[in-house]
Amino acid sequence: MAIGDKFKFVIASSSHGDDYYGLRVTEEGWRISHHLINGNCDRQGIPHLIENLKQDDICYPSHLPWIMAEIWEHAVSGGKQSEEIQEMLNKTSSWVRECNRLRKPL
Repeated sequence: MAIGDKFKFVIASSSHGDDYYGLRVTEEGWRISHHLINGNCDRQGIPHLIENLKQDDICYPSHLPWIMAEIWEHAVSGGKQSEEIQEMLNKTSSWVRECNRLRKPL
């Protein structure tokens, strides 16, 4: 695994269907590519991943930043292959989708 590797993060939004986020591993964290908010983030996806989710009114688990940092650590340590990192991101995005699906309407 090297700095610069790219991944997908897919979130189902009630207003937009599937939202696709591009994630690229950087030395400091992640580079987020999305149609609304883009830019460099820290290892936790702060600020741009979280800003995008809030912008789209996506309910996400409170531990999401910690999980994103853990995935980043695996990505830069070289201990996981790209496919394994993508699978970790797929499981995390499924968790976000489930949290969003289960939230109570106001």
